[in-house]
Amino acid sequence: MIELLKAFKEWNYINEDVFSETIKRVMQHPESMAPHALVYTAYLLQEQGVPHIKLFTSVRRFLEPKLALAAAKSPEKCLEDFTPSCCGMLMMFLAKRGRLTYNCGMLVESVILKYCHLITDVKALCTIFVAHSIWVNYVTTPGKIRFKKEVPLPVFKKHSSEFYEKLLLRLIVCKSKLNMEQIKTLLRNATVGRIEKKRNSQHMLDLAIEGLRKVERIMKERAAGMSPEELKKLRQNSLVIESDIYFYAQKYTGNMERKKALQEWVEKTGLREMVALRPGFGKPVSKAGSRSVKPDRSAGNGKAKATATAEAAKAKTTENNNSAPK
Repeated sequence: MIELLKAFKEWNYINEDVFSETIKRVMQHPESMAPHALVYTAYLLQEQGVPHIKLFTSVRRFLEPKLALAAAKSPEKCLEDFTPSCCGMLMMFLAKRGRLTYNCGMLVESVILKYCHLITDVKALCTIFVAHSIWVNYVTTPGKIRFKKEVPLPVFKKHSSEFYEKLLLRLIVCKSKLNMEQIKTLLRNATVGRIEKKRNSQHMLDLAIEGLRKVERIMKERAAGMSPEELKKLRQNSLVIESDIYFYAQKYTGNMERKKALQEWVEKTGLREMVALRPGFGKPVSKAGSRSVKPDRSAGNGKAKATATAEAAKAKTTENNNSAPK
């Protein structure tokens, strides 16, 4: 059944009879499937655009007790029951559908933190990172704050920062295995997930610098034996990738060493001219996730500006009264 759904996803093919039979089996007999198979089936259905909220809710409720038992085991046993890819896919399809509750999310992340130091699969790490970013954005959206009854928002943000830090430390260890798309995905989703802690921001800057170095290494390997026209085209393509990385990297703060390394890359490759054409370049991200706008101080402070406006309106009224026919 999983192989059939994978083939449907690869071919972009939809078969409602197969989908309905799969949903029926999963909802009626979830105990007949291993946790990884159950999560993978629900994940593939979600990726195919099946909006079956009852299915995702029933999978979450069935797996919550198993997650609680796994979180109490040793890291090795925990890794056998719920693999990193299983946890990442579970968080992903629940977060995308808005069905990742506080209890389920904390259980999944406690399982991940149990064996985070043993994870070597960078694809699973990226999936977990993206899913957590989607969840944080869903929870902390201004005007739609969730989980008010379960936990205060500052407590949730503190947990999120600690979870980001553990994931980023593991990603830094495995950064040589990351490809360009994964690095760009991490940088893009970190802004969605509202990374606020300075140390985490510095880790994101490290990943950005690693991405720029990886582009240069790949270009040097491919440049051997190329004609001038092919070399020019290769350089243009690499500059596009580097500009994407630098566009997100300039939003993060870091120490002087990291900033200097990024600045050297900008001066050497001329990225600033390319990225400056993109909307939003150079504007820092505020804690609420939106672009911070500096107040207009050209007319003095707010009180002086209001006084000037009132005097102008009074003068205009007087002029109109004097010019009116008697």
